[in-house]
Amino acid sequence: MPLIKNKTDLNALHQAGSIVKATLDHVVPNCQPGISTLAIDTEIKKQLTARKSSLPFNSVTNSNNARFGFASCTSVNDEIVNGIPAKDRLLKTGDILSIATAASCRGIHAKAAITVYIANTQAPANGEKPEAISRLLLGTKMAVTAVATAYQPGFTLKQLLQAIPQTAVLYQLSVLEELGGQEIGKKLHGPLPTPNNPEELPDKILLEPGMAFTIMPMFGLGKESRVIEASDDWTYKTADKTLSAHFADTFLVTDAGLENITQLCV
Repeated sequence: MPLIKNKTDLNALHQAGSIVKATLDHVVPNCQPGISTLAIDTEIKKQLTARKSSLPFNSVTNSNNARFGFASCTSVNDEIVNGIPAKDRLLKTGDILSIATAASCRGIHAKAAITVYIANTQAPANGEKPEAISRLLLGTKMAVTAVATAYQPGFTLKQLLQAIPQTAVLYQLSVLEELGGQEIGKKLHGPLPTPNNPEELPDKILLEPGMAFTIMPMFGLGKESRVIEASDDWTYKTADKTLSAHFADTFLVTDAGLENITQLCV
């Protein structure tokens, strides 16, 4: 795994992380009933460009070598991740929307994601989150912070990631199969995975200063952990059509511990 250690790359990683956070902080308040997921993506593109980032998601390709072509993923309700922004996908009160995006600075990438509840701002009493959705959003977000606080010197990656399924159990949520984060840095998607099911990893990958990766818990409200791929060849959905949430931050292993670069889940 290529390590991020020199001052130039470390500064670029922090700048990319700041761009991602600023972009999502700007966009989230606009996620209201009636807005399209394409309009959200258009604003994300505008914000990334204004902050002098490229659009890393734009050139990602799938197994069919098709290019994604957008600045963000917008996944609604039972869509877990990789949802394609669309002009006719209008958000409604009671929806939950997961937004993921990335930025790059001098060739170094950072990525983050957040899930939000679409409330009726004109009638707040009708826009209150149901208990189950509150539990889903809080539990998924807390899985990221649980990983950050679980770190101990000498840990393996597998030991660190145990915090993800442990948090799912605590909040009575399902860990969605075969999904998670990965190594990040000079590549948006590096070869080393950080799966939400740590049992998929070998035991001996030691955490080392300079490692950068994304922690990306994806949890569901249902008991079914199986996922399906939609006909668009991009979007992953819950097999039982129950609601799902997705939070993510970029982390860097340092001599002092684990640093949250994007700071969406703090």
